[in-house]
Amino acid sequence: MKDIAMANKFEIFEKHKDTLMNLSFDSSRNEPMTTSRLQAVNFGKVKTVYLKSLDLSGECAKSVDALLINSSQRVLIEFKNGQVRANEIKTKIRDSLLIFSDIVGETISSIRNSTDFILVFNPENNKIPTQNKSGHDIQDSPNRNATIDYIFNKAEKELVRFDLQKIENFCFESVHTYTKQEFEGCLHNL
Repeated sequence: MKDIAMANKFEIFEKHKDTLMNLSFDSSRNEPMTTSRLQAVNFGKVKTVYLKSLDLSGECAKSVDALLINSSQRVLIEFKNGQVRANEIKTKIRDSLLIFSDIVGETISSIRNSTDFILVFNPENNKIPTQNKSGHDIQDSPNRNATIDYIFNKAEKELVRFDLQKIENFCFESVHTYTKQEFEGCLHNL
């Protein structure tokens, strides 16, 4: 990704920084999804301030949880400890991209070529979605899921779950779906 030094340029992002641990906190389960102290933007608060500036209520839009900006990348992150609903995630992505685009003054084309998306989910609360060619759900199977993961790892490809691969190259440079454990393992790359 190209060099991006916008964090200091936009005060709204600087004012709403927090740790990924706090941004991933699930109050219904009283636990964070990561213990990372890496600083990121609380995009929920950014959304609230943005909507308030337009005299709109917070109910007008949804947002992802975090925006990570460093010198080489920017990543929108959604933490989902409960059940993942793809349409809900896509709504959060759409609204967040519209807000982000307006704040930074970039087109969606520019954002698409310089921004990634990560969904961090709890596999204990989500069966791994799989469909056959006719679009019918296939019963969840841990052995089949392990085999699919093994094949993708051998092929050096990443499996994007919850039908979110469709938004790659449409909204983002790349899309990732990580379990909590996988996310912990990739934090050194962020």
